[in-house]
Amino acid sequence: MKSKTSQVTIVGAGPAGLSAAIQLAEFNIKSTIVDENPEIGGAIFKQPDKGLDKSLFRNEKTYIRAKKLFDEFFTYQSYVNLQLGSEVLGDFSLSNELAFLHNDKVKTLPNNPVIICTGCYERAQPFPGWTLPGIMSVGGIQLQTKCGNVKPGHKIALVGTGPLLLVAAKQLHQAGIKVVGVVEAGLKKDLIKNMFTLFYNTKLLKEGFSYINYMKNNKIPIFYGHGVVSARGNNELEELVIAPYTKEWKPIQEKSFSIQVDSAGIGYGYVPRIQLTQMLKCEHEFNANIGGFYPKVDHWQRTTIEGVYVAGDNGGIYGSEVALHQGRIAALAYLIDNKKITVEKASRLIKKNRKKMNNLKKFQSSFDNFSGLKSGLLTLPDSDTIVCRCEHVKMESIDVAINSGVKNMTGLKIRTRVGMGDCQGKMCGSFCAEYLSYKLGDTREKIGAMKPRFPMSPIPFSSITNKELEYEK
Repeated sequence: MKSKTSQVTIVGAGPAGLSAAIQLAEFNIKSTIVDENPEIGGAIFKQPDKGLDKSLFRNEKTYIRAKKLFDEFFTYQSYVNLQLGSEVLGDFSLSNELAFLHNDKVKTLPNNPVIICTGCYERAQPFPGWTLPGIMSVGGIQLQTKCGNVKPGHKIALVGTGPLLLVAAKQLHQAGIKVVGVVEAGLKKDLIKNMFTLFYNTKLLKEGFSYINYMKNNKIPIFYGHGVVSARGNNELEELVIAPYTKEWKPIQEKSFSIQVDSAGIGYGYVPRIQLTQMLKCEHEFNANIGGFYPKVDHWQRTTIEGVYVAGDNGGIYGSEVALHQGRIAALAYLIDNKKITVEKASRLIKKNRKKMNNLKKFQSSFDNFSGLKSGLLTLPDSDTIVCRCEHVKMESIDVAINSGVKNMTGLKIRTRVGMGDCQGKMCGSFCAEYLSYKLGDTREKIGAMKPRFPMSPIPFSSITNKELEYEK
């Protein structure tokens, strides 16, 4: 994807994408940002819908960070062509033009260098009853409250692992919802063991303690070393079965208990959103800490394809602050490659950012040790549990395919149709790959990953019939 113009395409308007655009604008380089959301900010800095109460958002620590970034971005907005509400569909392989959907029309972008900041999505964890209405991802349940002023239920439990459980619990409680408990699979002692590296980010450490104190002060119980077993209900969620987990996060069934809820947020990690870098033929590698594949990048966030750069959680799950630094680094890489700045000058500009970024990664490694997924989760589904929701593929079919000789994700997809629905494996892909690796004893590299197809998201048939594709200048 070589440059034909002096513009850069940025996919994603989260922290990484906005910081990349700011860095480019400081050197008078224009960019086009394409993002599927109606407002800038990405998932972490997502704003409440227009016309709704923003008080919950403004009471958060993240609001201060978001406002600082937004204010800086708006000072350079004349350099940016914002294409919000636009979903990238992939590239046209003959011309390497990026296609995106906007207002039910397929448009294309010129053959520019591209900085891909697509972030990540929440890993889906199948278990008996997980398709009952009322069960959502933690991020989804959080955004309903924070950005839509919607109460997703009256009695809620948050189950899984990671700091988002506590963040969401506080927001839900402040919105007047009864939070019956936070169920954390990680053991408290494992977090304490890594306390030293947590001091690499004292600001976030203090913020974490403030959430724990909030739970204590408001009598919201935290169950460490516990996790979900199953969900029950008559056409909708009524109770969640919880149990202590073994060291490998396998439920100790005889010690299970149920909690009465009408809604639950489930969050067992994140998956880098790499479909676009896959489609652009970038090389990828597997990282056990982030639980997925991510594009190979060099010291300047360059991928293995000329003119393609990566920044943010699609290159490794390290959080918004690291994404901010990586966005600037990727932009500087473009400036270096196009002889707008020397490597020496770029290195001086980014020296402090690199130091902060490395410390933040060390901080994140503590949570990887605490929240790293364990093989016991793969034993949660029973034979009748639906794994691929798009194609209604059950666990029994996956086991039959493995017993018949399936050895990788391509074979599993052909045999069972997992990943062939509208979401192209975003829901089931990670679990299926982890399960194959677990059952066969092979590495994830050998098992492989779901491969995207064009278009990466469903589009209305009317958008491509009897109409010429629109070309975005």
